[in-house]
Amino acid sequence: MSCFLISLQAQESAGDKKIVEAGQRYVIHRVKAGETLYSIGRRYQVSLEEISKHNPQATGILKPGDVLKIPEKESALPEAVTPADQYDIHIILHKVQRKETLYFISRKYGATIDEILAYNPGLSKLRRGETIRIPQRITSDGVQVQRLPSAAGEGSGSVTHWVQPGETLYSISRRYGISVEALVEQNPHAAELKSGMRLTIARGGAKPDTSADKTTEYVNHTISAGETLYSLCRKYNITAEDLVRLNPVLEKSFKTGTVLRIPRVVETPERGSALSESNEIFHIVTSGETLYGLAGIYQVAVEDIERRNPFLSSRSPRIGDTLRILSPLTQVLVKDETEERAPATSECKGIHRDAGRSVRIAVLLPIMLESNRNLNAEFLSGRNSEHQDDSAKVTPKPEGYIRFQGSSENFIHFYEGVLLAVDSLRQMGIKAELDVFDTEQRSSKVKSLVSSGKLDRADLIIGPVFPNEQKEIADFAINRKIPVVSPLSGSDEISSRNPWFFQVNPSRDFIDAERAKYVVSAYKSSNILVLETGSSGNDAQKEKELIQGVLAKADTSHNASTVRMVNYRRDGYTGLRNAMMKERKNVVIIPSDNEAEVSVAVSNMKALSAAFDVTLIGSNRFPMFESINPEHFHYGRLEFLTPYWPDYQNNVTRSFVHKFRNYFKTEPNQFSMQGYDVTFFFGKALSDFGKDFRACIPHASEHLVQGSYHFSQRPPGGFINDGLLLILYTSDFQIVRKNKGIH
Repeated sequence: MSCFLISLQAQESAGDKKIVEAGQRYVIHRVKAGETLYSIGRRYQVSLEEISKHNPQATGILKPGDVLKIPEKESALPEAVTPADQYDIHIILHKVQRKETLYFISRKYGATIDEILAYNPGLSKLRRGETIRIPQRITSDGVQVQRLPSAAGEGSGSVTHWVQPGETLYSISRRYGISVEALVEQNPHAAELKSGMRLTIARGGAKPDTSADKTTEYVNHTISAGETLYSLCRKYNITAEDLVRLNPVLEKSFKTGTVLRIPRVVETPERGSALSESNEIFHIVTSGETLYGLAGIYQVAVEDIERRNPFLSSRSPRIGDTLRILSPLTQVLVKDETEERAPATSECKGIHRDAGRSVRIAVLLPIMLESNRNLNAEFLSGRNSEHQDDSAKVTPKPEGYIRFQGSSENFIHFYEGVLLAVDSLRQMGIKAELDVFDTEQRSSKVKSLVSSGKLDRADLIIGPVFPNEQKEIADFAINRKIPVVSPLSGSDEISSRNPWFFQVNPSRDFIDAERAKYVVSAYKSSNILVLETGSSGNDAQKEKELIQGVLAKADTSHNASTVRMVNYRRDGYTGLRNAMMKERKNVVIIPSDNEAEVSVAVSNMKALSAAFDVTLIGSNRFPMFESINPEHFHYGRLEFLTPYWPDYQNNVTRSFVHKFRNYFKTEPNQFSMQGYDVTFFFGKALSDFGKDFRACIPHASEHLVQGSYHFSQRPPGGFINDGLLLILYTSDFQIVRKNKGIH
C-alpha cells in the first residue's frame, strides 16, 4: 500500500499583531483569499456583531489584504490548548485493502470515523482498491495531532472536545455528564454548533449522569441493505466510536442482517425532547425548528413562548436552546428517530412489508423519445448535422452535442432520478417494478394509454406532468383506486376534487398564504412594505390583503406591525427609501416574478441595507434570474418559502449526487432530484402501508434529496404537500435551509 500526503490548507502560524486602543486589546487580522466575516468570527470565537462594531468599514465583501481589528477575549483561547487554526490540515490518500473496515482505518491513522466520512462525501461502503481521503492535523514542526475524541473520565480539570459531524449540544452534554446550559455557558460560541468546532469542557470530576430520571435502555437494530455506519449514527444520534465499542463485531465488518445494540435515553430524548413538570415543558431546540412550528406542536401562541423565554425577543431560537413552554397538553409524546417513521393513527399500526409482494410503479413523462431520436439521427450514426429545421422547437446545443425536443431534457433528468430511487428501494429489500410511458405531451396519448389496459396493474402512478394530461387519468384513478402523484405542476384543479390525487408542488395561492403567515409571525412590530412593480399591481394588493388578514387575527398587544404598498414603478428607489423606518425592521416583499422588475428592485439592496435594517421577501424563482448578482440577495438578506431546495451538507443529498455522477456521467439538476424524491417517498409508502396508504401518508417521513414532504388532505379532495422549506441568504454570504414547520 502506498500513501500520499497532500497539503489541504496552509495556515499562518501564531503571531498576529496585537494592539491596545482605549483599553481594548485587539488582534490585527489581515484577510486572506476565501475568508468571510463568518469564518473569521469562528476562528477568533467572536460574533459577527462584535467584528462589525469594531470595523464599521467591513460592510460588503471582504477582499484579500483588508485589515480587521478583532476584539481579544481572555477566555477565547485557553493557554493549554493550541487553536485549531495553528495546524495544517493534510490529507493522506489511502488505498483500501481486502477486509479493511472504517474502524480499522480510523485506528491506524488516529482519525475518527466521522472525520473520515466527512472528508469522503457519498462514501457508503468500502471497496477493495478504492482510494479514500484521511484527514491529518500536522503542527508547524511536523508532529501529527491525534484528534480522536476524548471521553469523559475520572479526575478534574477540563477536556477538549472536537465537534464531529452529526453531533448536537445534547449528545455532547450527555457524553460528558453536564447540562446543555452549562456546556453553552462554558462555550458561548457553541450556541450555533458546527462540525470541527473546539469545545473546552470543565469536568470537575463529573461522570456521565446516571440518575434515575435519565436511565439508558438498549434497542436492537438489524442492519438492512443500503444502510451504512454513518447513516445509523445519524439515525440514533450516536458517535461511530461508541457504536463500535458497544458492538465489537463492527470492528471487522458491517454486514446486512447483523443485530446491533443501540443505547437510548428514555426520559430525555435528544430530538424534539420535552420534559414535563406539572404543565411546564422544557423543549430542547433541534435543527430546523422554529417558534411558529413549536407553537403549533404545543398548541400555544408564539407570544406565550416568547414571554416565558425573554431572550427570544432579540433573536430566533438556536439549536440546543432550552425553551420553557406552558402547554395545555396533559401528555407529552416522547419522540425519537426510531419513532419518527411510525404512523401515528391506529389505522396504520401493524402494517408490515410483505416480503413476497412486489410494488409496480408506472411513470408517465413527456420524454419525446421518437422526436429526440429523429432529431439526433445523424449524431447517433456518427455524423454531425450541418443544418437544423427552423420549424422544430429544439433546445440549442453546440455542434457535436445531442439536442433535445422542447424541454424534454429536464424530463429525462427526472426519469434518471426515478431509476436511482427504484435502485435504492431494491437495496432496502423492496421488490419495486417500473413501467415508463412516453406521453409525448399529448392528452390523446394518455387517453389511449388508459384505454389500452397497460395501467391496470399499477399500484402507483407518477405523472402525467401537465394538468391537461392529468384530466385524462383522474377518473381512471378513482375507479381503480390507484394513487396518482402530480410531481411537478402547482395546479390544484384536480387535487381539489380527487381523493386519490397527491400534489407534490403546492399552488402559488397556498405558498402566498403561508408566506403571509410567516412574515407576520417572524417579524413583529416591523415596517412591512409590499412593492408594486410594473406587472405586479394585483399581486401586490393581494399580498397586502393577505398580511392584513393575518394581522387582524394576531394578538395586537404583541404585534404592532404595519403594512403598506409602495408604488416602485412610479416612485422608484427614492419612494422605497422614504417609506423605510430607522427604528424598525423593514420587511420588503416583492410579489413579482418578472426578472427585469425584480432585478431593478434588488439592485438597490446594498445601499438600503447600509442605512436600514432590511429583510427581503421573495420567491424561489429569484435565484434562477441570471441577470441578478447573487450578492444583492445577501445584502438584502433574502428569504423565501419553497417546496424543494437541496442541502448539499446532507448525507442523502451528497450520496445521491455521487451516485448520479457515477451512473450518468453528468451533474443532476432539480428535476433529477425531484424524480428521486417523489419515487422513493411514495414507493416506500406503498411498501410500508399498502396500496391504499392515504390514511398513513400524513405520518410518512423520509430523508429526501431536496424536499421535505408532509401531505395533508383537503376534503373532499386529495392531498397537498405543505412541507415548505425556508431559505435564507445571510449577510455573511451563507445560504441556510430550514424546515418551516407549518404542519
